[in-house]
Amino acid sequence: MSDTLRKEPKTRTIKLGETEYELPQLNLNMLTEIEEQFDCSISDLGEALQKRHAGALRKLLFALLGKKYDITEDAIGEMVNMNNLESVSNQVAEALSGE
Repeated sequence: MSDTLRKEPKTRTIKLGETEYELPQLNLNMLTEIEEQFDCSISDLGEALQKRHAGALRKLLFALLGKKYDITEDAIGEMVNMNNLESVSNQVAEALSGE
C-alpha cells in the first residue's frame, strides 16, 4: 500500500465564539453532504462561494459542523462576525484544500 493511502489526514479545528470545533475529515459522505447543501458538484463549489460569500460560508460551516455538534445554521451565523470572518474563511478554505 502506498504511503499516500496510509497517511492519516490532518485534524483541523476552528474557533467560533468561545468554542473550538473539530472540522470533520473530508470523506465521500462529507463531500456528498456539501454537494447536497449547495445543490452543485464539488467542482462548482468555488463559484458558489464567490457569488455569495457570506451565505455560502455559513452553509458550508453548517454542512461541516451541523450534524456532529447539533448546531443550527443560524447559530453558526451568529458566531461569525466581521472580527473573525476572514480568519474563519481562510481556515475553511485550508481544510477544503486538504493541505
